[in-house]
Amino acid sequence: MPFLYIGGFLYLVLELFSIVIFVQEFGAWIYFLEIIVSGIFGFFILFRGRLSIAKGLSGLFEGRIVSMEFLSSSFFGMLGAFFLILPGILSDFFGIILQCVGFLISNAYFFKKHPKNNNDDEIIDVEIIPDDENLKQEK
Repeated sequence: MPFLYIGGFLYLVLELFSIVIFVQEFGAWIYFLEIIVSGIFGFFILFRGRLSIAKGLSGLFEGRIVSMEFLSSSFFGMLGAFFLILPGILSDFFGIILQCVGFLISNAYFFKKHPKNNNDDEIIDVEIIPDDENLKQEK
C-alpha cells in the first residue's frame, strides 16, 4: 500500500514538473487549449467506445480475436480515454500510449502472418497440349 502512495506522489510531482515546463515553453493559453482539446478527444473516444466494444464482440464471435485480446483492447481504450480527459501533460501522454496499445491489440489479427491455404484437392486432371511450332522444330 505505501508503494501506491509513493507512486501517486511521484506521478503528481512529475505532472506538475511537466506542466511548468510546458507553460514556460508554450504559454498558459496553449496549455489551456491543450486541456480543452484533449478532454473533448477523450470524451469522444469514451462515447465511441461502445462501437469499439460492439466491433470487438463481433470479432470475438467470428473467431478473429481471442477473449484476452478483446478484453485488453477494450480496457486499454477506455483507460486511455480516461487519461485524456484528465488535465495534464503526462496524463495525455499516458492516454495516447494506452490508445495506441489498445489499437495494436485490437488489430493484431491483421498484423499476423496467415498461412496460405493451398487447396490442391480441387485439381483433378491436367492435360498438356503441344504447340504446332514445337512439333515442327522437333521434326
